[in-house]
Amino acid sequence: MRKRMMAFLMALLMVVTILPANFTIVEANDTNGAIYLKVTGASDWTKADNIKVTVTDSTGKEVDQKFVRTEVVEAQTDSGNTNPDNTNPDNTDSGNTDSGNNNPGNTDTGKDDAAGKDTENTGSESGSDNSNEPAGQADEQQDAKPVEFNSIKIDVTGLVKDSKYSVDISSDGYLFWKKECTAVEASYSPAYTAVAMVKDTYTEFAFTTVFKGWKLDTTQTLAVKGADNNSVIKYASSDQGIAAVDETTGVVTIKKAGKVSFTATLSDGDSYKTIEQSDVAIAKLDQTLSFTDAKTEVYVGDEVAAAASSSASDAKGKITYSVVTGEAYITQDADFTNNGKWTAKSYNNSADGVEVTIKAAIAEDDKYNSTENTYTTTIKPYAYDDFRKYCEVVGTSNTASDGKIWYSEVTGIKAKDGYKIKNSDGSFVEEIAIDANNITQGENQFTLVIVQEKKKSDNENVSYINEGTVSGAYNYDSVNPTLSIKKDNKADWVNKDVTITASPSDDGSKLAAVKYTVTDEKDKPLLEEKTVNPNADGSYLITLQASEFANKEIKVNVTAYDNAGLRSDTQTKIIKFDTELPKADLSLNSNEGEYYFTDKISVDISATDNFSGIADIKAVYLTDDVTSASGWDIKNFNWDAENVQNLGADAKSVTISFTDTTNAGNVYVKVTDKAGNEKITSLSDDKKFHFDHTAPTVGIAYSSADENTTNDNYSQLKDGVEYYNHDRYAQITVADASFNKNATQIKVAVDNKKAVNILDNKAEVQGAAIVKTDDEIWTDNKDGSYTAKLKFTGNHLYKIEASSTDLAGNKTEEATVADSKSKEFYIDELAPVGKVQFSTDKTDAGIIGNWWENVLNPFTAISIFKQNQLNIVGSVTDKDTGNSGIWTVSYYVNKLDTDTVLSEPHLNKLSADKWKKIKINKSDDEYSFCESLDKSYNKYIVYIKIVDNSGNVKYISTEGAVIDNEAPEITEVNIVDSDNQKNKLEDENADLWKQSNVCLQLNATDNLSGIDRYEYKLARLNDDGTYTDLPNTTTVTLQGSDLGTLNYSTVFSLLKSRDYVTDTKALKATITVYDRANNSSTVEK
Repeated sequence: MRKRMMAFLMALLMVVTILPANFTIVEANDTNGAIYLKVTGASDWTKADNIKVTVTDSTGKEVDQKFVRTEVVEAQTDSGNTNPDNTNPDNTDSGNTDSGNNNPGNTDTGKDDAAGKDTENTGSESGSDNSNEPAGQADEQQDAKPVEFNSIKIDVTGLVKDSKYSVDISSDGYLFWKKECTAVEASYSPAYTAVAMVKDTYTEFAFTTVFKGWKLDTTQTLAVKGADNNSVIKYASSDQGIAAVDETTGVVTIKKAGKVSFTATLSDGDSYKTIEQSDVAIAKLDQTLSFTDAKTEVYVGDEVAAAASSSASDAKGKITYSVVTGEAYITQDADFTNNGKWTAKSYNNSADGVEVTIKAAIAEDDKYNSTENTYTTTIKPYAYDDFRKYCEVVGTSNTASDGKIWYSEVTGIKAKDGYKIKNSDGSFVEEIAIDANNITQGENQFTLVIVQEKKKSDNENVSYINEGTVSGAYNYDSVNPTLSIKKDNKADWVNKDVTITASPSDDGSKLAAVKYTVTDEKDKPLLEEKTVNPNADGSYLITLQASEFANKEIKVNVTAYDNAGLRSDTQTKIIKFDTELPKADLSLNSNEGEYYFTDKISVDISATDNFSGIADIKAVYLTDDVTSASGWDIKNFNWDAENVQNLGADAKSVTISFTDTTNAGNVYVKVTDKAGNEKITSLSDDKKFHFDHTAPTVGIAYSSADENTTNDNYSQLKDGVEYYNHDRYAQITVADASFNKNATQIKVAVDNKKAVNILDNKAEVQGAAIVKTDDEIWTDNKDGSYTAKLKFTGNHLYKIEASSTDLAGNKTEEATVADSKSKEFYIDELAPVGKVQFSTDKTDAGIIGNWWENVLNPFTAISIFKQNQLNIVGSVTDKDTGNSGIWTVSYYVNKLDTDTVLSEPHLNKLSADKWKKIKINKSDDEYSFCESLDKSYNKYIVYIKIVDNSGNVKYISTEGAVIDNEAPEITEVNIVDSDNQKNKLEDENADLWKQSNVCLQLNATDNLSGIDRYEYKLARLNDDGTYTDLPNTTTVTLQGSDLGTLNYSTVFSLLKSRDYVTDTKALKATITVYDRANNSSTVEK
């Protein structure tokens, strides 16, 4: 271990001596029995008391010094066996000084022998050992060497093993070594650690801050000298609660008064210098006290409440009061100490009065110093210039607005406390009487002699001083004012503001005020008493607003007051307000209509008024030419005109007669109540009355679904019913001057059911619907006519009727039919259906193939092949489609040898003469037909055209058919070589016996239906010339592209193994060919 560590610490460490095993501090991964520090760069470090070693544990707590022993070892010259490292601090026995075993590196436990020899140190006195190391290698146990420098020995064997510590060595404020260490069991590798001191210029490091006069609410900054720009300075405060300091900037934030110390640390690596400024005083702030309402002069009986307040709004000290001088002349409040209130009680009989001095003091708090202040007030005697200071008039008084006091009754004059009035008999009394007979209206003057009572004690009689004369006067008025009132509207009921004029009068103290109150008829207050301000001419006007007292009966009570407090008799006026308009409800007393009439109208009138009652009712009929004039307004109408009917207050109705020339107009009624409120009303504000005796006319016009009347053509007219195959519009037009849409009906009957008014919101008419314009049923054509439009869709029978009753009550019963078209029509938009097929005997029993219900398009193949004439049979119906019924059924034969297969567009283009009509037989709701076709037809398709009564067309077709009575033609039968099927073997003498097998090659044609199949059978030739048939006949039916013809590719083989026997002379083949109509031809080979 030592050898490894020596390489790491060679630049810094010097080996000193051998240490026994004990506890020490690990520093730089080296273990030492004690810590030895070489000191350089300082002038004098030889004195132990200059060295301060502080060891703290991991919690920051300083370790007791008894566990950390420190000493300074001075530099020595090794004179043979003197080793400064082996000084034994443990052996304190003065009689047994161990002079040969002074090894400070070997902590001695005191176990020396009797001669003083350290029995624990086995090293020789010379410090050498018996080991021989190689040249230049440090000894495992170092010999003692001279010490050429001062060192510090720190014995830390008392520390707890494995615990963390911090070792801090300083002197005179200089930190010159500091390490974080861990106490472990030491090894035998003690070493010195060199510690370089900073320059002596640290001695110049000092505060430059002025620490005097520091106060609260100020900010200070710490400053130092003796540090260069590369130094690190940190500041600290001993009490952050008093003054907090920024450790970097030195800015001090003062928080409260007190004493605090500041330190500044100048550091350079592990070395630093700390300076301290102790007991820096933070002073509290000064404050001042001031007084409010501190009076300089008062009179006896005056209360003084001059409160003191601090100049500092946040001062928390308590303010108390005390009397400095004049305590005998005041009466202190029960809480005077806290509130400073007092009352002037007396004075010292001096004309100048007596001074009272009050002191207020505020206690100090954590921010401000205590302080105090005083004020002085003089208590002066009453002057005799104003009698009211010493006496008062006894009676009933009132103070006018100008401050003058008026008495309506006077009984005497009374002295105030401390004074007496000298009576006519020379005695001093509190009050003298005044004879009412000697009092005059207006000002009354008097002169009195008064004295002051002298302050008395319990053992002295009352005495009086300062007798003097005082003059005074009082104003007297005992006559009540007078008042009269009148209102500007004498009507019993009013609907506008009312003004009351008050006329008061007073010759004495003069008028002080005119006041009024308002109550209801039962004297319940409606308005509290109000004062009326006089006008410039001296009049008093009281305005009662109709809006404030609307629809009430009120009493206005007016009273006048003079300056002596006397009042007039109250004058009262009754006012009845009615601001609500009367009500007038009008209703027609007629069954002829609401706004249109035939000769006259009768209007019921219901007029009411909740308050004053109805005074008058008038009515007038005004025509449009009057009311539509520019600027006309019913409010400006002259209700005294000749055409106005005066109906009286109790009118219940009015009748208006019309003539043939009466123009449209309206009925206006004016109702007036007793307060003058007018209500003008009419039966309608926006509609006029009309005279009408003509019944409305109703017309019906039809159009197609595209609303084009020219395209609205029916298919046919049958039994009075028109048949259509498209949607239709019916346009109902009502012409009338007083058209009433609510009394107009459009009745529609569907499929012979009961007719329903389609204009009824609840009506449901199948297939028919109203077509609205802008969400309205009726369109105003602006020519006196109105139009409604209906849409009819298939498939139904419709019957439509329209009628209208106008607003005047004129009726029309039935519509005028436009264009002479029927009001009953049928819409069938669906084509009929049917089926068709060929038959051999005109009945279903002879049906060939399938029933066909549509046009076969595209056509694929001929399906029917017959030798004889065919018939077509089928049935048609319209029941489950449009149900208008079948009109015609016809057919067209398309010859396939000349024409192409036809599609529906082709069929639509065929002229009518191409179609042959078929007779149809009706059975219930279905029609059947049967038609024989022309015998000359041999290859064809038959198309059927079905037309219903509404003109809807349905096409169906049969299968393709061929009528073929001609047999096919066998053109050639060849015997060919079965091997190559090419060589014909027609010569009967040819060497047929050499062939094991032969083939027969067949060729046949058919011009109509085509070849369908062929058959062949074989027979053997017997010796007797007869043939014996082979048991089987072979039939070959042509398929696919081979259907229709036989050519050389059609062969069949004769196999020797199957068809020949030993004695066979020859074979005969009988071949039959059939066409698709079953015609046949036969040959033998």
